[in-house]
Amino acid sequence: MRASSAPHALLVQALVSQLRVTLQAIETFEQLHRAACPESSRFPLFQDLPGAGPRLASRALVAFGEQRDRYASAAEIQRYAGYCTRHRT
Repeated sequence: MRASSAPHALLVQALVSQLRVTLQAIETFEQLHRAACPESSRFPLFQDLPGAGPRLASRALVAFGEQRDRYASAAEIQRYAGYCTRHRT
C-alpha cells in the first residue's frame, strides 16, 4: 500500500466499523418494533395495507404513530406514504 493511500484506507475501515454498529442498532430497533406492534390496537390497520408485510406494517405504525384521526382510511395512508396503486378513471 502506498503511503498516500494509507489515510484513506484507515478512514474506510473506521466508516465500515461505524456502519456495522449502526446496522446492528437498526436491526435491534426493528426487532423491538415488530415485537411490540401486535400489542397496539392500531396495528391491524397497517397489516391490512396491500403488500405490507410485517416489517413494513411495523415501520408504518411507528411512522404514523397515534394520530389515527389524521387519515380517514387505509387508502389515504397509502397515498400519503407513496405506496398506493394507481387510481383508474
